[in-house]
Amino acid sequence: MFMSCGARWRKKKKKKQKKKKKKKKKKKKKKKKKQEKKKKQKKKKKEKQQQQQQQQPPSSRGAGVEVAASFTGS
Repeated sequence: MFMSCGARWRKKKKKKQKKKKKKKKKKKKKKKKKQEKKKKQKKKKKEKQQQQQQQQPPSSRGAGVEVAASFTGS
């Protein structure tokens, strides 16, 4: 099958553009997935920190009150 130079060039260009588009789409998908993962991790970290914060203050405050009470008592 004979193809003129221009037709071959157009075909090559079309193929290249298709490949580029596919690559771009894949990159976009990967970026979105990465962003989603980061978001999830941030949420998890925030939740963990909040949980830790909720647990910590009562124990530290309680200890502080006991120490203060023992000092004033003696």
